Amino acid sequence: MKKRYWLLGLLLSTILLRGTIYRLVVKYEVVQQRALSILPAGGEQQEIAAWVAAHPTATVRAISRFAARETANRLSFVARNAPSDPATALSKGQTHCVGYARLFSAIVSQVIAELPPERSLEQKHAVGQLHLLGYNLHQLSSRPFWQDHDFNCITDVATGETVCVDPTLYDYARIRSISH
Repeated sequence: MKKRYWLLGLLLSTILLRGTIYRLVVKYEVVQQRALSILPAGGEQQEIAAWVAAHPTATVRAISRFAARETANRLSFVARNAPSDPATALSKGQTHCVGYARLFSAIVSQVIAELPPERSLEQKHAVGQLHLLGYNLHQLSSRPFWQDHDFNCITDVATGETVCVDPTLYDYARIRSISH
């Protein structure tokens, strides 16, 4: 009977601490950056403006959570070539990690545009490689599709706080931030 409780406790702890465990064992190495994206004209811009109006002093952590949630609500992952520009990805509803990161970037760009002028935030759309306990996971496949992975970082210039997010990972594991 005790073994069952220990196993349940371990399972529950792993689920609750998945983000912490992930950040401890997986690191992202930046290999290049992509240009930032903008949202196509549409309803998303109005939703973002409404969110910013309700949260004008939002921290980069709150902004990253909002952008990750909005991205996950609109996209699903496909492990094949798919459109990555925000307009097409939104209309198709399916994309890969580049499309996730581009939509995330576009949402954050819109948030920054809607913030009061005294707020100074910067973001980057990074291309990286994942390292599990120091081992480069991208060496496991020779297919070009799996040679890198896109993610995003947002920095509050005034405080220096930076939050990095893997929007694809957030969609499937609800892990809110990563280490790089």
